[in-house]
Amino acid sequence: MKKVNNVIINFFIIAAIVIAILYGIYLNKQKNLPVQEDVFYYGITCPHCKVVEQYMEENNVSSKIQFKSKEVYQNKENAAELTKVGRYCKLGKNIGAVPLLFYNDNCYLGDKPIIDFLNKTIS
Repeated sequence: MKKVNNVIINFFIIAAIVIAILYGIYLNKQKNLPVQEDVFYYGITCPHCKVVEQYMEENNVSSKIQFKSKEVYQNKENAAELTKVGRYCKLGKNIGAVPLLFYNDNCYLGDKPIIDFLNKTIS
């Protein structure tokens, strides 16, 4: 009986340690995120951005998935945020490029990758 109790106690101790480690990893990942929301970054005169915006409008994307839209050409705060997201996503020379969709901690850069992702997600 004592042996069974020791096994049970050891199991709960190990389970608690594993849960604590996983929770710590989760919290660390949350701290390293450049933003705590899903965002579509675009430029007001960007032709590729217009393609994505037209697709989103024609397919009523906003009623199917939620994210914020932030213009970066005329808004310095949004542009700085885009730079942080670009670093997080390791975009290199494309660090400030648009259109960029940051969704579920993933980056989709360019009209085709964004539209492909949205097609797959909303269907």
